[in-house]
Amino acid sequence: MFFRFPPDARWNPERSLVEFGIGVGEYEGVVRVSRRVFQILLPETPTPERCLEAYHNKPDRLLAGCSMKAAQQAARDAERRFPVRFRIGIPPEGLGSRLDQMNAWLDSNCGADGGPQPHQAHEAW
Repeated sequence: MFFRFPPDARWNPERSLVEFGIGVGEYEGVVRVSRRVFQILLPETPTPERCLEAYHNKPDRLLAGCSMKAAQQAARDAERRFPVRFRIGIPPEGLGSRLDQMNAWLDSNCGADGGPQPHQAHEAW
Protein backbone atom coordinates (compact mmCIF):
# COMPACT_ATOMS: atom_id res chain seq x y z
CA MET A 1 0.00 0.00 0.00
CA PHE A 2 1.47 3.35 -1.02
CA PHE A 3 0.78 6.56 0.83
CA ARG A 4 0.91 10.01 -0.71
CA PHE A 5 1.62 13.05 1.43
CA PRO A 6 1.12 16.32 -0.48
CA PRO A 7 3.22 19.22 0.88
CA ASP A 8 0.16 21.03 2.24
CA ALA A 9 0.70 20.98 6.02
CA ARG A 10 -0.92 23.90 7.83
CA TRP A 11 -1.72 24.95 11.38
CA ASN A 12 -5.41 25.06 12.31
CA PRO A 13 -5.67 27.69 15.08
CA GLU A 14 -9.31 26.87 15.88
CA ARG A 15 -8.47 23.26 16.74
CA SER A 16 -4.81 23.69 17.79
CA LEU A 17 -3.52 21.05 15.42
CA VAL A 18 -1.55 20.43 12.25
CA GLU A 19 -3.56 19.32 9.21
CA PHE A 20 -2.14 17.73 6.08
CA GLY A 21 -3.43 15.76 3.15
CA ILE A 22 -2.89 12.05 2.68
CA GLY A 23 -3.71 9.59 -0.06
CA VAL A 24 -4.03 5.84 0.38
CA GLY A 25 -4.79 4.08 -2.89
CA GLU A 26 -7.95 5.73 -4.20
CA TYR A 27 -8.78 7.28 -0.83
CA GLU A 28 -7.81 10.84 -0.06
CA GLY A 29 -8.32 12.68 3.15
CA VAL A 30 -6.95 15.00 5.77
CA VAL A 31 -4.95 13.93 8.78
CA ARG A 32 -5.16 16.06 11.90
CA VAL A 33 -2.40 15.82 14.49
CA SER A 34 -3.10 17.60 17.76
CA ARG A 35 -0.62 19.66 19.70
CA ARG A 36 -0.66 16.93 22.38
CA VAL A 37 0.98 14.49 19.95
CA PHE A 38 3.77 16.98 19.36
CA GLN A 39 4.32 17.19 23.14
CA ILE A 40 5.55 13.61 22.89
CA LEU A 41 7.67 14.20 19.79
CA LEU A 42 9.26 17.52 20.72
CA PRO A 43 11.65 18.21 23.59
CA GLU A 44 10.32 21.78 23.90
CA THR A 45 6.87 23.37 24.17
CA PRO A 46 4.94 22.65 20.95
CA THR A 47 4.16 26.05 19.46
CA PRO A 48 2.41 26.15 16.06
CA GLU A 49 5.72 26.98 14.39
CA ARG A 50 7.55 24.10 16.11
CA CYS A 51 4.77 21.67 15.23
CA LEU A 52 4.97 22.56 11.54
CA GLU A 53 8.76 22.46 11.70
CA ALA A 54 8.60 18.97 13.22
CA TYR A 55 6.25 17.86 10.45
CA HIS A 56 8.67 19.06 7.77
CA ASN A 57 11.99 18.20 9.47
CA LYS A 58 11.17 14.95 11.32
CA PRO A 59 8.42 13.41 9.22
CA ASP A 60 9.40 9.75 9.66
CA ARG A 61 8.16 9.39 13.22
CA LEU A 62 5.05 11.44 12.66
CA LEU A 63 4.14 9.89 9.30
CA ALA A 64 4.60 6.35 10.57
CA GLY A 65 1.78 6.86 13.06
CA CYS A 66 -0.33 8.77 10.55
CA SER A 67 0.15 6.07 7.90
CA MET A 68 -1.21 3.50 10.31
CA LYS A 69 -4.13 5.75 11.17
CA ALA A 70 -4.87 6.38 7.47
CA ALA A 71 -4.81 2.65 6.74
CA GLN A 72 -7.21 2.08 9.63
CA GLN A 73 -9.52 4.79 8.24
CA ALA A 74 -9.43 3.18 4.79
CA ALA A 75 -10.36 -0.15 6.40
CA ARG A 76 -13.27 1.50 8.26
CA ASP A 77 -14.47 3.09 5.00
CA ALA A 78 -14.32 -0.30 3.28
CA GLU A 79 -16.29 -1.84 6.16
CA ARG A 80 -19.06 0.73 5.60
CA ARG A 81 -19.04 0.19 1.83
CA PHE A 82 -18.95 -3.60 2.05
CA PRO A 83 -20.58 -4.58 5.37
CA VAL A 84 -21.01 -8.28 4.57
CA ARG A 85 -18.26 -10.78 5.29
CA PHE A 86 -17.98 -14.40 4.42
CA ARG A 87 -15.91 -16.64 6.63
CA ILE A 88 -15.02 -19.96 5.14
CA GLY A 89 -12.89 -22.76 6.44
CA ILE A 90 -10.22 -23.98 4.08
CA PRO A 91 -9.62 -27.73 4.16
CA PRO A 92 -5.97 -28.89 4.29
CA GLU A 93 -6.14 -30.05 0.66
CA GLY A 94 -7.38 -26.61 -0.49
CA LEU A 95 -10.63 -25.58 -2.14
CA GLY A 96 -10.12 -27.23 -5.52
CA SER A 97 -13.12 -26.77 -7.81
CA ARG A 98 -15.17 -25.41 -4.89
CA LEU A 99 -13.53 -21.99 -5.40
CA ASP A 100 -14.87 -21.82 -8.97
CA GLN A 101 -18.35 -22.68 -7.68
CA MET A 102 -18.12 -19.99 -5.00
CA ASN A 103 -16.99 -17.35 -7.52
CA ALA A 104 -19.81 -18.30 -9.91
CA TRP A 105 -22.35 -18.04 -7.08
CA LEU A 106 -21.00 -14.63 -6.03
CA ASP A 107 -21.03 -13.36 -9.64
CA SER A 108 -24.62 -14.47 -10.20
CA ASN A 109 -25.94 -13.30 -6.84
CA CYS A 110 -23.82 -10.24 -6.10
CA GLY A 111 -22.90 -9.12 -9.60
CA ALA A 112 -19.67 -9.78 -11.44
CA ASP A 113 -18.69 -6.13 -11.00
CA GLY A 114 -19.13 -6.33 -7.21
CA GLY A 115 -22.13 -4.00 -7.22
CA PRO A 116 -25.34 -4.75 -5.37
CA GLN A 117 -28.00 -6.77 -7.13
CA PRO A 118 -31.76 -6.67 -6.53
CA HIS A 119 -32.82 -9.11 -3.81
CA GLN A 120 -33.73 -12.52 -5.10
CA ALA A 121 -34.27 -15.95 -3.61
CA HIS A 122 -31.00 -17.83 -3.33
CA GLU A 123 -30.48 -21.53 -3.52
CA ALA A 124 -27.72 -23.08 -1.49
CA TRP A 125 -25.04 -24.56 -3.70
